[in-house]
Amino acid sequence: EEVLPAIESYLMAVLKQRPPSAKYGVPESRHLADPSTAKCVHMLFDEQAARTPSAVAIMDAHRQLTYADLKHESDLLARHLQSLGITKGSIVGSYTPHRAEYIIANLAIFKAGGAIFPLETNYPADLLAELIEMAGISVVLTISSMKHNLPPSHQTDDHCFCLEGEWVQQLEEAGLAQIKDPQVGLADRAYVTMTSGSTGRPKGVVNAHIGATHNFLSRF
Repeated sequence: EEVLPAIESYLMAVLKQRPPSAKYGVPESRHLADPSTAKCVHMLFDEQAARTPSAVAIMDAHRQLTYADLKHESDLLARHLQSLGITKGSIVGSYTPHRAEYIIANLAIFKAGGAIFPLETNYPADLLAELIEMAGISVVLTISSMKHNLPPSHQTDDHCFCLEGEWVQQLEEAGLAQIKDPQVGLADRAYVTMTSGSTGRPKGVVNAHIGATHNFLSRF
């Protein structure tokens, strides 16, 4: 399974808070989630945000966000995604550079109940169109300079949202409903990765939340 790199930067901070008893008898460098107590990655993030709201969560060349900032923006975006019809199991395209917006997008998709479909920034337009259609992606999160690469059907406000400019203020003033708990569990889909398989044609591999959590915890 492929681990989404965008989540790692804040999950590392979460894992630093894990007590020795959470290691479950495995070597110190490899922590595995106990299925009886394990939680989805976005739930671990919310717990960390409650503990250290003013601590720096992410920083790139353009901006710096505290845990409180990151929670606020990802919650806002999750509310917008739900207003567009995203719910438990919906596949959402994440098509942004690997910077703060990518982490915000991925967190928001999880919180809305959706599954992340990473669309790499170097994909040609025809491949993007093929993947979006094949995966049944209804909404893509991106930035304005990349929006034109999407198929026309996914350049409208109902199917695309750009995380640039005054998007936070725009959503704050939109009167969005509060997040509806999508009742996502560890067995539900978290993200989809692509493999060429034996035919040479791309195929989607669905990864559940329990697998994502295990992968992250086993790496740190």
